[in-house]
Amino acid sequence: MPKSYVHRNLNRSCWSVLLRGKLQEYRQNVTLREVEFRVRPGGYARYLREATRNVHAFVVGTPTRGIPKGRRVQIRYDLSYGKFVDAHGQAHNRAAAVRMDGQGRVWAYGLKK
Repeated sequence: MPKSYVHRNLNRSCWSVLLRGKLQEYRQNVTLREVEFRVRPGGYARYLREATRNVHAFVVGTPTRGIPKGRRVQIRYDLSYGKFVDAHGQAHNRAAAVRMDGQGRVWAYGLKK
């Protein structure tokens, strides 16, 4: 199954799910496995240069059902560094699974650096 790209849609207060670069749906909750946190360098450079919002950070993974088990850590995208970080500011690139909820929070399970 192809990987989905998911980002927070700030205008609709939900998650936008893209497949092969095309918008598939808007969701309140999304669960992915075999996750990679990606930041497009060109989009981030544009944000720094123009100081305007643009979509350049994604959670990429295979859609799955249910809520993962195990220890979870809240992750967020830090615009000032262009990285996904935990509450301690530690950057992360991958996780075994991620649950994105209706309040815009990203919960990672099995984090990898």
